[in-house]
Amino acid sequence: MSTFEVVAITSATSILTLVLSRIRCILRPCASDGDKCISGCSDQPLRKDDHELDISHLDLNGREVIILTAKD
Repeated sequence: MSTFEVVAITSATSILTLVLSRIRCILRPCASDGDKCISGCSDQPLRKDDHELDISHLDLNGREVIILTAKD
């Protein structure tokens, strides 16, 4: 590979990394039924709500257990 090719590849990679770092995207997984997937991009900073909870329902030996955890 010539010096020109190495410089061109390095420069293109740097510019691509800079462009991708400016895009603010969010992707949330689909619901358990697979109908709702949430994704999108914004020109505003993404804010995280510190008070969100994740609720999980489990069945342990015939008893329903609800687990509350903070979303991180």
